[in-house]
Amino acid sequence: MLATITTTRDAQAAWSSATMSPHMDRITFARQLRRNLTWAERLVWRWLRDRRFEGYKFKRQVPYGSWFLDFFCPEASLAIELDGRQHGFPAQRSLDESKEKYLVSMGVKTLRFWNGELRRREREIKEMIFRELYSRAPHLCPDYWRQGRAGNDAISSL
Repeated sequence: MLATITTTRDAQAAWSSATMSPHMDRITFARQLRRNLTWAERLVWRWLRDRRFEGYKFKRQVPYGSWFLDFFCPEASLAIELDGRQHGFPAQRSLDESKEKYLVSMGVKTLRFWNGELRRREREIKEMIFRELYSRAPHLCPDYWRQGRAGNDAISSL
């Protein structure tokens, strides 16, 4: 996936303010991450929060093993990771690969998207997420529920 990577001062400030000190526990750090979302995380959280994504429950900045997942759906064992510019560096790529191997060993599927793709390919990304969710944990929603929310097009209301 080729993408133009965009950054903002706010995103950089949020990331730099969310560094885990040696005395901070994982839950406190996760809370700090949730308070300091990047623009990309805010955007995707708007799509996923409050079961807005066809009733699937997502959590954000979830501690999982020794890692933190940007977004996680326990029902489907699906993680969504957003990659900013720092993920293009070899050291970070190596960490991402280690994280991916661990998640695969735990049965978690990961979808990764570059931040810059989120606005340009919004519909495609939502459809990818939906297809993966449905393939891993299909929801049997009655037709009247879907029509009320999406008018026969499961993605249109997203």
